[in-house]
Amino acid sequence: MLKSIAHSHCETCGDLTTFPHDHQNDLTGLDDGPLIFPPRNKPTRKTATELRAIRKKAWATRRTKYGSCGHR
Repeated sequence: MLKSIAHSHCETCGDLTTFPHDHQNDLTGLDDGPLIFPPRNKPTRKTATELRAIRKKAWATRRTKYGSCGHR
């Protein structure tokens, strides 16, 4: 037995609304359709004390690994 699936159609283009689209011209060439690349989430900024601790740890590791000269 087949179940009838009710799809809604876009009022502007008549296409099935399986993805959100708004028919806005934003000069991307991809005015309608699902997002290809989702918006990026920016990492939270580290405080000055956190950055200082990270740098301190990195330099300590470098000194123990390579000696006082800091390179091989």
